[in-house]
Amino acid sequence: MARRLSRRALTMRDAHLAAERLQQRGWKVLKVLPETIVLMSGQWLVALTAAPLPDTLRGRLAPYKGVLVLMLTGKQCARS
Repeated sequence: MARRLSRRALTMRDAHLAAERLQQRGWKVLKVLPETIVLMSGQWLVALTAAPLPDTLRGRLAPYKGVLVLMLTGKQCARS
């Protein structure tokens, strides 16, 4: 999982912008849900979401206010 902190509160509009950039690089949108966007490229899947930082973390991570979360999964390659 990768996270990108922002000095402003992020919304799903920001996740849609990130998904558009991935689409420009060949990723295909599989699902668009209210809080998540799922894309695929080959055997790789990525889920994107954006949200404001929870109050419990805001003090520790100041001055950041939002986060873009990217979760990536793929089939492992193995050699015999």
